[in-house]
Amino acid sequence: MKSKENIVFLGMMGSGKSSIGFLISKRLRMEFFDIDQCIERDQDMKISKIFKEKGENYFRNIEQKITLQILKKRGIVVALGGGAFLNKNIRKEVIKNHFSIWLKVSSEILLKRLKNAKNRPLAMNATKE
Repeated sequence: MKSKENIVFLGMMGSGKSSIGFLISKRLRMEFFDIDQCIERDQDMKISKIFKEKGENYFRNIEQKITLQILKKRGIVVALGGGAFLNKNIRKEVIKNHFSIWLKVSSEILLKRLKNAKNRPLAMNATKE
């Protein structure tokens, strides 16, 4: 059986994947990858700008490509984007080959965290309703 040596944090946007993933990676002395930050570096623009200028489909294609590349590494901690686990290819890879942790947060707490979000394109729409 293949060793599941990567730790992957999953959950809704605002659930704490990046914050907790970073802290765990430091504690375990493992390299940390925040997929959203990796996408922004690769595209040389903020995710909100990618959504605005290129659309969600473009973003999701880039997200899949970069996520699957990073998940090929071993001995790392990864914070997926909030919607990444909905992608069947990413989901299949995570379930099959990695130790995953779903961060469950109540909708009330998420709304409080995302209420004034300026850098989360989908959160800005969700909190207006």
